[in-house]
Amino acid sequence: MKVGLVITNHSSQNLRPYGRDLLNNALKSFVSFANFDYEIIIIDNQSDNKIDFSNHDNIHYTYIEDQQAKGLTGAWNTGIKKASVLGCDVILNSNDDLVFNETINDFVDHIKKSKFSDVSVFGPLTNGVGSAHMEIQHSDEPDMSMTREIKSKKKSEPLINGFFFGFTNTFYKKFMYPDEDLFAEFDKFDKSYIFKYAYADGKWGGQEGEFLRWQSLGGKVFVVGNCWINHLKKKDWYKARCVSGEFGWHLTEGYQ
Repeated sequence: MKVGLVITNHSSQNLRPYGRDLLNNALKSFVSFANFDYEIIIIDNQSDNKIDFSNHDNIHYTYIEDQQAKGLTGAWNTGIKKASVLGCDVILNSNDDLVFNETINDFVDHIKKSKFSDVSVFGPLTNGVGSAHMEIQHSDEPDMSMTREIKSKKKSEPLINGFFFGFTNTFYKKFMYPDEDLFAEFDKFDKSYIFKYAYADGKWGGQEGEFLRWQSLGGKVFVVGNCWINHLKKKDWYKARCVSGEFGWHLTEGYQ
């Protein structure tokens, strides 16, 4: 079984000068601990300079010329599609401000062995969650007792954080949109739909509302307690959102 790590990155002097350091640290930790067959899919969201990975057979690099066009959501969709085409059985969608450890193997094993793997999305424990309704993932270490299914029906109830989550290729194909996007892109839907599933973040947030959509279609959401990931929580999507001029779009357009 092959695993695809989809990791988005941006590095620029004006917005994120430490972007490459974050990416390098995340990749180094992942490669050091991953004991499974994997492909790494890097989606570079308009950094100042491109990276040459031509000497790495299992690293696939895509450069997006204009990150404002589709934001973070579009980068995720691009990477997930690539992982599916590469034949990855399990897809891990990841921010770049993470440091992995040996429990990433437990996370992948949990997805592989779950009887609900083909209809479920899975999230780890972490030190880096901010919202109170995501405290279901907050821990300073792995804790099996925190493994559970999350049965939220609305955004005010507990949700898992979009910084890192995993699912099978079968799940992706079952819950993707007709254009093969897993997440609703800002420019493809009316704004009431975007606000319902992406909230005020638009194309720059964790898209946690999509988890509710999947549940409404018969999907399940789980927290995996035996995996813990260090999330540095840079929140640079917030900066990008401000630069794009889209901060507060939901208010100016009447969505609250």
